[in-house]
Amino acid sequence: MPERPRVLTGPTVKYKTACGSLYITVNSGPDGVPQEVFGAFGKAGNCLNVCLGALCKLTSVALQSGVDVDTVVHSLKGFQCQGVTWDNGVQLRSCPDAIAQYLGEIHERNKDSTT
Repeated sequence: MPERPRVLTGPTVKYKTACGSLYITVNSGPDGVPQEVFGAFGKAGNCLNVCLGALCKLTSVALQSGVDVDTVVHSLKGFQCQGVTWDNGVQLRSCPDAIAQYLGEIHERNKDSTT
């Protein structure tokens, strides 16, 4: 796995989910390729935050290990829990689905800015 640059930056988005307010940050490297994903719930219980943290850590490890962003997005997209919600015209089936959608959005935005 390549060494992490000292500073990475990325935007944070807030989604309204069935589990509460979900904050997702996607940090990209100097080349614009996403490398880290962080997530947190505004007022969720401890166990839910632990599971979200584990999901984000594993997603980050996959990205840092060279797994294609589109593969990661495809792997997370579409998981559905009982509380499907809509936020700003976007259907969110679950927290993994929200992470996939935002990661894909950041990746597409970065691809468009480099072409």
